[in-house]
Amino acid sequence: MIKEAVILAAGQGTRIRVISGDRPKPLVEVGGRTLLDIGVENLLASGIETIVLVVGYEHQQVRDHVAGRPWRDKIVFVQNDEWKKENGLSVYASRTAITGQHFFVQMVDHIFDPGIYGKAMQAPLADGASYLCIDRDIPAVHDLDDATKLVVEPDASISSIAKMLQEFNAVDTGLFVMSRTIFDFFEKAIAGGRNTISHSVQDAGRAGSFFTIDVTGSSWIDVDTEEAWHEAVRRHSGS
Repeated sequence: MIKEAVILAAGQGTRIRVISGDRPKPLVEVGGRTLLDIGVENLLASGIETIVLVVGYEHQQVRDHVAGRPWRDKIVFVQNDEWKKENGLSVYASRTAITGQHFFVQMVDHIFDPGIYGKAMQAPLADGASYLCIDRDIPAVHDLDDATKLVVEPDASISSIAKMLQEFNAVDTGLFVMSRTIFDFFEKAIAGGRNTISHSVQDAGRAGSFFTIDVTGSSWIDVDTEEAWHEAVRRHSGS
């Protein structure tokens, strides 16, 4: 059973600055709740017991916010002082706080239908394998141009992953179920200057230890632009 989750909340969020103003992205509100609150509360409602929160840019604002929340004791902070670099460094930083074999990883600016966690938890997880939750309903993906595309093989492995793929059959939702063994791939990739999550996913895939979980039908949105924020607000209001 998955009991831990990592929320990546270290970045600056420049593309949503018109909405966030002087607040860091985790504290941007959608429907009266911050992105951080939505992510944490959905995870806790799904049975997660501990959330590793990786912070960086304006981290004190985030820490102060968490200190006032009823779920503050569920949070373990990890500081990523290299927050200006790619997000793989934040995943790697979380290794010091993870104790279980499998754990969720998600970005703070992604909002997921809570049911997506149940689908992932019900999927069979192999020892040492990591997974990416994918959506095959391509027409329903908001801002497809900005989404990370994949070619998923019949055995649920990934043969290609990139934003600029011309031929693809699935989209990255931004929700991962990772195994502790993935940190070995991050360590080697980062040592070679390959700092994105996709770099380590590719490496783990080539080693036969990275697969996908199909969560098609579950709602999700990446709130990293002003336009996406407006869409998230629209969905939240139900209008």
